[in-house]
Amino acid sequence: MFATKRALAILSAISLAGCFGNPPFHAASESPPSQDVCAGIYKAFDDAVGPAPHQCGTLDAVTADAKGMSDCLAGVVDSPKTGGSNNACWHTPSEAHTQAHIPYDLYFTEFDDQGWEADLRQKPDTRKTEIDNVFENLGKGLDENHPIDIVVFTHGWHGSSEPDNYYAVLFRAFLGQLAQIDQQEIPPRRVVGIFVGWRGDSGLGFPAKYLSVWDRKLAAETVSTGAVQGLFERLHRFYLNHSCHPSGTQSVSGTEANCGQVHMLTIGHSFGAIINFRSLLGNMETGLTTPEGERVYSFGDLVVLLNPAFEGTRYAPLYYSALRRLGGYVGPGEKYGGAQLPVVVTLQSKGDDATRYAFPFFREVTTSADNAIDGEKSQNVHAMGWVSEFATHRLCLSPSDPSPNFPNGAKRPTPSCKTLARSDGCDDPAASGDPNDSPYSCRINKKWAPNGPDENAFKIFGAKEPPVYVGDGMTLATIPPEPGKQRPDYFPYWVVQVDKAVMLDHDDVWNPLTTSLILELYRAAVTQGEAQAKVIKGEAVQQSAPTKE
Repeated sequence: MFATKRALAILSAISLAGCFGNPPFHAASESPPSQDVCAGIYKAFDDAVGPAPHQCGTLDAVTADAKGMSDCLAGVVDSPKTGGSNNACWHTPSEAHTQAHIPYDLYFTEFDDQGWEADLRQKPDTRKTEIDNVFENLGKGLDENHPIDIVVFTHGWHGSSEPDNYYAVLFRAFLGQLAQIDQQEIPPRRVVGIFVGWRGDSGLGFPAKYLSVWDRKLAAETVSTGAVQGLFERLHRFYLNHSCHPSGTQSVSGTEANCGQVHMLTIGHSFGAIINFRSLLGNMETGLTTPEGERVYSFGDLVVLLNPAFEGTRYAPLYYSALRRLGGYVGPGEKYGGAQLPVVVTLQSKGDDATRYAFPFFREVTTSADNAIDGEKSQNVHAMGWVSEFATHRLCLSPSDPSPNFPNGAKRPTPSCKTLARSDGCDDPAASGDPNDSPYSCRINKKWAPNGPDENAFKIFGAKEPPVYVGDGMTLATIPPEPGKQRPDYFPYWVVQVDKAVMLDHDDVWNPLTTSLILELYRAAVTQGEAQAKVIKGEAVQQSAPTKE
């Protein structure tokens, strides 16, 4: 009887699908507004998110309320001062945010439930789609004096590419935060965001909003096999033509002159992680086939999966391929740029009830006839972030440091790390030795720098090493492999169990602590890539100091 009721619930979810808005929300019109007209509207949005004094808050303050911030920013989009969310400036396929301190470009690419480019499906005679628009403009002005950071983001359940959607407004805030950091680089880097939009909801109101979970998972899987693969492959080719594989001096796809012009970060949340992972799996497997003694890669410089809502059996083949890699992974001092950095990082909130409880509930119902055996059974039911064999790290917050999720002294869970690392001074600009140094650049110079890190710099990558401080009161500690199993040192596929004080639940992915870690890991990858570029270009670069064993 209980199984029958669960089956009926799923059928109800499917039958309730179909009343949510369809993309595209940003298709080019025959006479789109000029960027001059839209500049003031985008400026009003950027003013609301920083710098201080600001209206809606900022992602780099640990007291920020991401939910309140997203509601506030959505209100800015809807405000008459910005023309409201129906204003044509919010529905162009690209946005040029031109404020001097946080310049960035944002492009929208949208896909329907069948995996088609949504604007092409709407108008089959379209000669230039949103994807075409990206690549028509992506390389403009690109040279060694105008390098770019590309950030690709794919949203999850209940999301969309509507201009005032939670995901869209906070992605803009994230791009602005990265742009603020990149303006301090020499030469300054240009930030380009690419928002991958799909129909993340298929029902409105209770209970359809919640019963649509399995319908939307199936939609995400369909999207992952469609035109989005063309987007990612074109991005991959663009990246290779303007950068260097991070594996070895001979691994150059483009020209030496182009090497280092482009770096790329790819992020997927929830069902959006399905789209990214399934689309990029081939690139990830290829990246493991570099010659023995060379660093491996995945897609761009770093792939981040936030509370991924796909089963462990999809992740397992890549994980086991990585475990079997001949020769293991590059350690400190063995290659320019230092040890193997992570290439795929999964951040799994321990407060994520959606993937911890709801996901296996639906998987139990829908996989009863699957021929899973032994360990496959558990991996086939549970989301990959909850498979204990895959877990490599814990991310904890010191009780003495503020949490955005437990403000004003609210009682919070005890950190899961047995030992908490101490501050390294980089959170205090005065203590870092350079008042103008940002926490990111300070920590990269002290921990991740390719020109001689201290002997403790890369210990976090070992399987039995002490915890490492990563900023804002956070500790990153390794989780030993399960009994009888082994994991190579410097293993590049991280699955991080994140305490609720850092990431509260399934949707708490743009909070300041999470974004701080993502940016630190990404900037570390960029720093290593820059060292690689110098070697390929024949420029001098100091070798990393060997680490004492």
